[in-house]
Formats: sequence, structure tokens, C-alpha cells
Amino acid sequence: MNLFEVFENSRQRCPDSLCLVVNEISYSYAEMGKWVDLIASPMKNSNQPFIGVYGHRCFSAYAGILAALKAGKAYVPLNPKFPVSRNQEIIRSAAIDTLVVGANYQAGISELTANLEKLQLIYPENKNNEISNRLSNHSQICADNLTQPIGDNIAPPKDGFAYMLFTSGSTGSPKGIPITHSNVISYLDYLNERYSPSPEDKFSQTFDLTFDLSVHDMFLCWKAGSSLYCIPENVLMAPAKFIRSNQLSMWFSVPSLVQVLNRFKMLKKDVFPTLRYSLFCGEPLPATLADRWQEAAPNSIVENIYGPTEATIGITHYTWKKEKQNNKTHNGIVSLGRCFSTQKYAIINEAGKQVKSGNEGELYLSGSQVSSGYWKNPKKTANQFVLSSLEEGKEKILWYKTGDIVKEDNENNLYYITRKDFQIKIRGHRIELDEINHVISGFIESDLVVSIPHPVSHGIAENIFTFICAENKKSYSEVREHCKKHLPNYMIPKNVIYLNSFPLNSNGKVDRQKLSQLL
Repeated sequence: MNLFEVFENSRQRCPDSLCLVVNEISYSYAEMGKWVDLIASPMKNSNQPFIGVYGHRCFSAYAGILAALKAGKAYVPLNPKFPVSRNQEIIRSAAIDTLVVGANYQAGISELTANLEKLQLIYPENKNNEISNRLSNHSQICADNLTQPIGDNIAPPKDGFAYMLFTSGSTGSPKGIPITHSNVISYLDYLNERYSPSPEDKFSQTFDLTFDLSVHDMFLCWKAGSSLYCIPENVLMAPAKFIRSNQLSMWFSVPSLVQVLNRFKMLKKDVFPTLRYSLFCGEPLPATLADRWQEAAPNSIVENIYGPTEATIGITHYTWKKEKQNNKTHNGIVSLGRCFSTQKYAIINEAGKQVKSGNEGELYLSGSQVSSGYWKNPKKTANQFVLSSLEEGKEKILWYKTGDIVKEDNENNLYYITRKDFQIKIRGHRIELDEINHVISGFIESDLVVSIPHPVSHGIAENIFTFICAENKKSYSEVREHCKKHLPNYMIPKNVIYLNSFPLNSNGKVDRQKLSQLL
């Protein structure tokens, strides 16, 4: 099976069921499929494996993704909120020659396409008189011209790519991570069996399409014939009313989004009774936040998911228990849980040896979900993907080195410690920033606590500064005295800085780089 067939099977099975709600417009599976057939037709003219999708929370973006897959291509999402230079670099890197453009983004196309080789631009929601006539060096296809369906699905090549996402690279250039159909089908099959979504389920879509967690929302939903609700930008930071009014049953977001709800006292008891599953991923989940969400969604199973983009969305899960005393945490952070039974993991120390339970090491991942490497970047691929048996006498297999430092308990639950490249020393001691956050968080009664080492040179930090969002504002001297009771002197922050809100990146995570720039 390929990723388009996930959608197509539901279109055949339940054509009149609700497929997508975006910008307050609803589309059935049959309606969506009709548009996909039309948009996919000109994609046959593309000579490249990747189709670009330039749109944000709009119909054209979702239809463009499905159309690319129907045409036997892979999709590359481009975020209009990103700098033009970054999107241009992605277009060049992926050799994109066809771009699907969202209805509200045609105005920026002139700047985006400047200095790029000839592109085929498809505007599914715009008529000829609504687009610029100044792009004579590119071909433009509007809704008026989309009259001929593509016909049968075009099968992707064996081991072909389904999508490619670009993440920030250490050199400043975005690095491409191509994911195959088999990678993502492995993920969907595992979670479909775990969560058993049905056509009656209503999925949230909180993530930008450039974030791989969006793939979970779209295709786990469409695999079951469920309905996908794209949360509008203007209510994303306060979605409580949207959840209730649309009676959503499947929620998925980064914890930072929930922290905003909690701060503004929107997580009232029993406020989300229709939720059946609530999943969190993308950053550490504070235990206090899991508790508050569980109280707000009493009928929901709350799960913490972990996984890098290179391992296709998620690869571990931990179910939060309503009996608080039985939950697994480390420094107030919910356990990553156990690795999917269909995948493999190992914890490796600095000497390259597997560690025993309770010891820390870098998490290695292997299995059918793990990508084969980075797009046109053999040096980076060789650094992060290794062919190894890890033990003498065993067959060599491909492992992805996550860069995440973890430890494991005797029940195979994993606990996130830190990033390998975040490991820092201060005054000769290796420190764990989450331990500082946990101590201060309990004192000020807020989960919105982030400690930043600054300045840092070659892994050695001169000082630690802690940023806080809280109504209960304690003075620095009060925080320092509390820390003295729980932390060694070298782990006590030099200062605490109160903010009204934390800066978030495009994926909804706390932007630590912007926090550092405030120092």
C-alpha cells in the first residue's frame, strides 16, 4: 500500500462522509477526491519526483498534498511564513518544478519565484483574473483550467518517497529528510491498531504542514474515514471553544499549546468531555500539565509520544495514568514510554557500548520507520546513520543516532534527559537544565520555566538564566534561596527573567534561540 491509497480506500468506502473542515468549509471524501483528480492532472507534466505545496491552513494545501501522491510524486510543504530565501533554497534543493499555491498566497508568488528556473504554478482556488500576469517566465494553471481528471492513480516507484521535510541544519542551510511510503505506512499501521479510529472520530489539526506531526493527523484520520478539522490560525492559541463546538474526539499538539490554555485558566475540569485520545509530542511534557489536561478531558486517554522526523513522526509512547502516584516521570517530565513493538532501539554510551538500565546514553533507533538518510547530504548522513550490529555476532543493521540522551528503567520505559549537543558544563560539572526548571516550577507554581546557559563556549557555560511566565512572581532572591535548598551552588541561576509569554517557533515549540537573544 502507498500513502495515497490510505485516502483512496476511504473515498471508495465512505464517499459521503466528512473528510476535511478548513476555513469553515466542509468537504466530503467524494468532493475532496474530485478536486484531487483535477489538480493531479497537470502534475503529469513534472519531470521531478517532488511537488511543492505553498499554503497555510487552506484547502489548496491539503488537496495539493493528495494530488501529488495521486500523481505518483512526493510532496514538499513550504510555509509562507518562512523567509523567502529559505523557501527558495528548499525549492532548489528538491529540484521542484511544480508548485501548488494556496488561495491567499498568490500575492507573494512574484517574490518567491524570482530568480528561480521555470515553474509550473497551480492555483486550485483562483481564477485567471485573480493571479498576476507578470510571471511570463512561469506557466500558470488556475481553477478555470483544471477540467481534465488525471484518471487512474500513478503508482510511486518501489521504495519511493511520500514526502520530504526540511529542518534547520547546523550550517544554516535547511536539511531535507525524505520519508518513504513504507516508512509512513509502518507508522500508520501500528497506531491504527493501537487507537482504532473510526469514521465517527473527529481529528484536530494543530500543526503546520512543515511539521511531520501533521502527517499523523491527516493520514491516520483519512485511513479510518474520519473527519479532519484544521484549527484556524486566529483560534490556535485558544482552541477550547473550537474543541467543544466541533466535539473533537482526537487531539494532538505540542505541550506548549496546552501551557497557554492552562495559563489563561481554560483547562477547567470536564471542559472537553468528547475527547477520546489526547496525544502530545514535539517537546517534553510536564507531569503537572498532563494532570490538568486529564482533568479537563476526563474521558480521554492521554499519551506522550516521542520521535524525530528521521524516524517518521513518533516511535515511543507512554500512557498517562489517572492514578497520579503510579506515573513515570523524571524531573517532573513525563516518560517517553516504550518503543513501538515493531521498531528497535538501543542506548549507547560515549565508548560506543550499550548501557544497562538506569544509565544514560544516546538513543539509537532502527526499523521500518527509520529514514535512510538526508537529501543530497552524504556527510551528514554518514554522521547520523550508521550500519552496525552494536553487539558481536549479530547482523549489521542501519541505526539512526538521535542525539537525544535518555535512560531506561527496568520496565523498558525511556526517560528524556537532554540533547547531546545541549550537554553543558559549568564550573567543571555537567548539569541538567530540566532539573533546574523542575525545582523552580514547583516553587512558583507554573510549568512555564525555561533555563538557558549563557554564554556558552565549547560546551562550557559561564552562567544560567531562567525565563518564567507566571502570575505568582517571586523575586530573584526568593528563587535563589529556594534553589539553595534543592540544588548545588553551581546550578543556581544567575538571574530570573519574567515574560508575559514565551516566543514560539513555527512548530509551536518554545524558541530557545530567541530567548537567548534576550540576554
